[in-house]
Amino acid sequence: FPGVDLADGSCAHPTIHGRGSPLLPANHVTMSKGTGLVHTAPAHGMEDYSVASHHQLPTVLHFFSCGFFTEAAGPKLQNKNVLEEGNEA
Repeated sequence: FPGVDLADGSCAHPTIHGRGSPLLPANHVTMSKGTGLVHTAPAHGMEDYSVASHHQLPTVLHFFSCGFFTEAAGPKLQNKNVLEEGNEA
């Protein structure tokens, strides 16, 4: 099914139980392959930031500059190294 059928819906957040994640359309996503949906990290990419700004979503930092996840990343990832055990959670 095409991702456009899911646009403006939501799904369960992958690491934070009980939190939803919005499914938002974006010009930089190719709808011709797969569902056309990708994850969005507004604090870590200009295209993602643009989509978040358009939809008035907050920009949340999920990891510190030292490479460890913050509390905002959820209890499964908090305080884990992004490139080590946090990458396996």
